[in-house]
Amino acid sequence: MVFTKLGGTDDASQPFWSADSRFIAFVARGRLKQLGAEGGAPKDIAPAQGFSGGAWNREGTILFGSDKGIYRVSSEGGDPAAVTTLDAQLARQMEPRAAAPYRRLRTIEALARAGVPVGVSVAPQIPFINTDMEQVLEAAWDAGARRAFYTVLRLPWELAPLFRQWLELHYPDRAERVLARVREMRGGQTYEADFASRMKGHGVWADLVHQRFEKTCARLGYGAQRVELDMSQFRRAGAVGQGRLF
Repeated sequence: MVFTKLGGTDDASQPFWSADSRFIAFVARGRLKQLGAEGGAPKDIAPAQGFSGGAWNREGTILFGSDKGIYRVSSEGGDPAAVTTLDAQLARQMEPRAAAPYRRLRTIEALARAGVPVGVSVAPQIPFINTDMEQVLEAAWDAGARRAFYTVLRLPWELAPLFRQWLELHYPDRAERVLARVREMRGGQTYEADFASRMKGHGVWADLVHQRFEKTCARLGYGAQRVELDMSQFRRAGAVGQGRLF
């Protein structure tokens, strides 16, 4: 196997393809750049200090992660715009063993590019902790998601004292304020098992979250087209002795 170095890629790292595979983006010396798949002179796109991976959609928008959050920039160049305040530190605090936000966006982009219908969950919504619902929905839309849903924080049984410990460790200045708002959505308790309200809560704050979600989804176009799944390829397992439910 013969390896050929592309010209203009000295000090380049973490390359990724454009959606049409005609271009390659990469970072070099703290700058995001692109060049044709056959090589040539690279084109400077934007500053990208602390770069941690990127994705390039069909509309020519590049999403990339950094140590300060997720940013969006045109493949033609320009100033990066922050699309989420869910930075690396907050992500590690909330979900220490889960994929980083930028990696989740790259997964959405890869699935959408392959023709797989993709949705995004902006959950759980935690009062005064993750207040970036609109930015996350926009970032997921740019990556290719076309369905979305959310839930508000639920704290059944032993989760309530664990969450209080987490708050006192990471956000001691707002712990009581967060818990007070959670109880406000749950009729004075930290959790309600009622099927009709346990996922969304009730009250003024719950209604506000719902309005934000609905208005953002409508503005972006989430759920505008119904996806018809192809059931012709499904084959029922032929287990011996398996009875029919219907």
